[in-house]
Amino acid sequence: HGLWLHYWRHQDRIDSFSGDKMVFGGMLMLCLLIQIYFLKNQPRNWAHWLLLTLIAWGLLLTETRGAWLGFALGFVLLSWKFNRRWLLAGVAATILAFFFLPAELQNRVRSIWDVRISFSNGWVQSSNYNERPLIWQAGWNIIKDYPMGIGQGNLGYLYPKYKNPNASESTVPHLHNNYLQILAQNGWIGFAAYLFWIFCYYWMALRFKPRNQDEKDLNWTFLCIFSATLVWGLTEYTFSHQYMILFFSLLGLQLNLWRNSRGDLESKKA
Repeated sequence: HGLWLHYWRHQDRIDSFSGDKMVFGGMLMLCLLIQIYFLKNQPRNWAHWLLLTLIAWGLLLTETRGAWLGFALGFVLLSWKFNRRWLLAGVAATILAFFFLPAELQNRVRSIWDVRISFSNGWVQSSNYNERPLIWQAGWNIIKDYPMGIGQGNLGYLYPKYKNPNASESTVPHLHNNYLQILAQNGWIGFAAYLFWIFCYYWMALRFKPRNQDEKDLNWTFLCIFSATLVWGLTEYTFSHQYMILFFSLLGLQLNLWRNSRGDLESKKA
């Protein structure tokens, strides 16, 4: 649907049914990592290769740089575990594909490492990352004044007071960063709880004892998706309804995988 919107409706940054290009980018990031897992199990299935190509192209057309970076980390982790030759192939394919991209997409890719930010009198003056650094600075100022947090849904009321004078948006729904958003909303205690949840996840995922190779690979794929989401969260607030439904559904499947494996091991011991 997103590709149809791009080629027939001339939508520059596709959003499909999600209604938001950044959310859609995150969803495609997640789906692309899962598709690599399926392709690893059935490398000769042409349908998996077709889906991989369509999802990857769709992810590019969202122009969501944070999701691109999240996928890059997820792919590196998947390749490191499944087949390290994929890393070389992935780098080669990325470099080759870059020269065939439209100029607009090439510029978007270059902007990832071409970061230009200036400061004057303590304020961010300009950035090729649009409004984000300006929003992040305002968010940090809110955090300094409200260490216990401002609560859910109050950012829109407080943001105008802390808005960078160079920012064009009068208010924002979120801070385009999971960590700053949670700090601003829930304070340092809430942020500590969020970090503890992340620590507990990795503790459980890395200590998981699979019954077979397929369970081991599936658990690692879920871990790569979790890690990719954390990276995407550096440039976007990922706790949207659409993405989180998909994300936590996969976490639920992983939790079920852990429980079934543990229950089987305990029954064998008994």
